[in-house]
Amino acid sequence: MPLRAWLTWATVVLGGCTCGTPIEPLDAAVVVPDAFTAPDASAPRDAPCPATCIDVPAGFAGPVVLATASPGTAPACPPQIPDVLATGYGEVTDAPVDCAPCACAPRFNFMTTGSTAWAATDCSGAPMGVPTNVHCVPYTLAEAAQSARFGIDSLAPAGDGCGPGGGTVVSRPAAAVPETLACGHATRACGALRCLRADTTAPLCVMASGDVPCPAGLAERHVLAAAPVDDRTCAACACDPGAHPAGLPEDFVLMLYADDACSSAAIEVPSSAWCQTVDVPASGSTRIDYHSSSTCTPTGGGPTGHASASPDHVTVCCPG
Repeated sequence: MPLRAWLTWATVVLGGCTCGTPIEPLDAAVVVPDAFTAPDASAPRDAPCPATCIDVPAGFAGPVVLATASPGTAPACPPQIPDVLATGYGEVTDAPVDCAPCACAPRFNFMTTGSTAWAATDCSGAPMGVPTNVHCVPYTLAEAAQSARFGIDSLAPAGDGCGPGGGTVVSRPAAAVPETLACGHATRACGALRCLRADTTAPLCVMASGDVPCPAGLAERHVLAAAPVDDRTCAACACDPGAHPAGLPEDFVLMLYADDACSSAAIEVPSSAWCQTVDVPASGSTRIDYHSSSTCTPTGGGPTGHASASPDHVTVCCPG
């Protein structure tokens, strides 16, 4: 007898069962085909089958075992049957998500006449230019100054006049928690039966997509609800510019710092056409700040959407 033919004969006659066929997780929208549970015709019919075998009717998959949750804990499959093939969720709670509050940051275009400093206290003598920017800018003067002038020439809104922020999901209450698992693992055929390749004393069950009747002999019926449909989120934030979308010239202040990172105590030079007596360090940093009560009004950002029960189910049928 050729070697290949002998190996085939040994597998059929001596091995007893064809092993290693896994059970795939069910898609609740797909009907399980008959071929999924077709027995292996080559398996011997006269050998006794182990206790982990069950007759799996057409349209069902198995064997599987059920794992249920204890109070205060989540369900878990047995270590020897670790594959979660279907999950049943409990009652759905439609609690809103928590949203970060909306806020509006000043965002504007402006033209500045710049900032100038003088060694004298009355803005006389040789002027020294001081850089101005909404970001921190280091500077160095020829000498320390005792007077300065900082002015804003014109303002115009940029885009909607300010930038919205916030409106993101901070926390999401669980819509439902898993209560039941259908657990499986690799299977094999033994005659017309399907067998788990793992030892268990738990009742052996079968399962099918949808809410369907159980076959004869498996009267204990469990309908597992799929994960809830959950579109809860936060509405987008918006900003209403109101009557002063870009602020007013007097809202702007030149901040002077003795260090080069805008982190020390600040000296404020308000926007004005007039000379101001102020001590300006010979070196340091500056940035333009925005002081205004006429900022944009935030809108939106509240919770929206709902959580609801899924229309998809899996039916698990066990001996009853």
